[in-house]
Amino acid sequence: MPNRQENMLTGRTWVVVADSNHAQIYLRKQLNSPLKTVISMEDRQSQGRDAASDDDEAGRMFKGVGHNGRGRADAAPPGRRNGRAQFAREVVERVERGRTREEFEELILIAPPQLLGMMRESLTKPTLERVSREIAKNLVALEPERIKPYLSN
Repeated sequence: MPNRQENMLTGRTWVVVADSNHAQIYLRKQLNSPLKTVISMEDRQSQGRDAASDDDEAGRMFKGVGHNGRGRADAAPPGRRNGRAQFAREVVERVERGRTREEFEELILIAPPQLLGMMRESLTKPTLERVSREIAKNLVALEPERIKPYLSN
């Protein structure tokens, strides 16, 4: 009997590549087939936010109140985090709809670390079971052929 991972690698895969302002959902029909764009999403609220804040590095330091009096690192002020969380939920809603419609069998998530965490927290258990890989990088600006090498590592 083939294992679940083998079955996942032979079916339709959605590759979700997102940052806090944009998301591309690609379809990969087989393991080595090219990525085909099936959905493009853009956060209509993002005009006032700085896209450069979505890099792979830690954000600015903001003083927080803690028991030891040390500051804590937040990737962005609260307003920006709320906008990211809203867009992450919108992307997750579309992914969940895709799962219920059986549009994919396997799911690969690619996003900056904080956004990836927000997406993971919002996904339902049945969808999380289809996640075969998570890549904590901001690759949204790359063309599909430049994303493919990240999928084979």
